[in-house]
Amino acid sequence: MKKKQNIIVNKSAVQEINPSETKSDNIVQTPTLINRISNFSKSNPLIILIISLSFAFLLIMIGLLASSEQGLEWKNSIQIANAYVKTAITDTIKTEKTKNFKKGEEQLVKLVGEAPTEPFGHLSIGLLYLVTERHDSSIRELRQALTLDNGKTNTSKFASKLLINVMINKANSQINNKDFAAAEKSINEASNIDREPNAELYGMKGILYYNQNKYDSSVVWFRAAYDMSPTNQNFKRNYTTALISKANSDLQAEKYSEALIGFQSAGQFLPKNPDLLNQIGIVNLKMKKFDDAEICFKNALKINPGHAGAKMNLSLIKK
Repeated sequence: MKKKQNIIVNKSAVQEINPSETKSDNIVQTPTLINRISNFSKSNPLIILIISLSFAFLLIMIGLLASSEQGLEWKNSIQIANAYVKTAITDTIKTEKTKNFKKGEEQLVKLVGEAPTEPFGHLSIGLLYLVTERHDSSIRELRQALTLDNGKTNTSKFASKLLINVMINKANSQINNKDFAAAEKSINEASNIDREPNAELYGMKGILYYNQNKYDSSVVWFRAAYDMSPTNQNFKRNYTTALISKANSDLQAEKYSEALIGFQSAGQFLPKNPDLLNQIGIVNLKMKKFDDAEICFKNALKINPGHAGAKMNLSLIKK
């Protein structure tokens, strides 16, 4: 059995991949077939989230407070409360450790209680709950902001974007807990908020299907995410890994033509990966394309002369 491979989730969450075995008494499989691309960040998922949200935070504070119908005292108070939150975000980014949001949260809860019909207050506390990964509370507050604003100001626009973010993160947590039905529901709810194409949602759908070993569907959605954002290394790696996993599954099922297409598609992203070249050689060997198999094994050995699998498989051809 080959070792587990890692697949990267938007926001740097990591899922486990269980590659399939191939049926063979003699052919030597590559023990680990994986595209080792560096993580988007060494930070934990929360750090990635708050870095992206800090930009939304600045836009919110600049553009939305002016639309509030509350008095100057309330506006000043919520600015101060949000400043506490911004400081906590900044400190967390600098130290890579989650800081205490309590001071800002206490102020925001108080201010929302004083003005429960003010959408900006619910938006602010919804952002805080998102940053601190309290998904259900964040969804509740952001939905309230959407209901109260009802499209009248940019509050609705920002609340919608943040709501999609929190649902993606909630789905990721549900996938980690193997609650796939709940994760699919969260993803579908996020899709219904905004019908515009969304690479993050496509990527999360790919992760959902991948973790259920539905490789055909995972390839489709990872491809969609990658096509929308080809510079995103996580999307690229996930798409490549899904192609390999599907090809391994096809190889095990003796669907050699499909396996060859999958491995070759992955090879576009990993042209000098000796493990992948060995796998392509194996498929050619199974299909009795001995010349093509020999070329693959030799190319693998040119890159890694000590590759045990390619050596053994090449010796099978020469017997």
